[in-house]
Amino acid sequence: MAQLFPSRTTCRFDAPGGRRLAERLEKQLEGDYLCCLDIPMGPKALQPDFVLMHPLRAVLLLEVKGRGTLYGSEDAVKIVSMHSSKGLESGLVPIPSLGDMPKKGEDEADAARVLYVAMTRVIDRLVMTYREPSSSTRKIQDSIGSVRQHLDEMDSQKAAG
Repeated sequence: MAQLFPSRTTCRFDAPGGRRLAERLEKQLEGDYLCCLDIPMGPKALQPDFVLMHPLRAVLLLEVKGRGTLYGSEDAVKIVSMHSSKGLESGLVPIPSLGDMPKKGEDEADAARVLYVAMTRVIDRLVMTYREPSSSTRKIQDSIGSVRQHLDEMDSQKAAG
């Protein structure tokens, strides 16, 4: 059972589904999750309805909104799957659980294409996490290392010339 802060009984929920979601999160998440309810976050002190934190997995911000507002133009946290992210852009794109890719029975090339689409949705910051190293995370780390090395070489040539 996840730990909620402050406790669910002391919170005021603005959206009708907020209390129900809090109850489900509290019951269904593992005990090492912390779920903060309506707490100011970040330099602008924005208050997402829920902030889920796990020491090894990720941080997830949740807003309880109607279905019609998911693809609206206002600033909001939007949670979409990698498969449905094509054509969207976001300032921050978190991709958790890379070590679990590809899923059992999923083609590695297809998983790589979907990951590429998700990675290219970012405007400012891409955050990728994993619990334990896997062949997929090693390939990603090797690719990032190669790109970093190439960029360093380009910077060195630019500085020399």
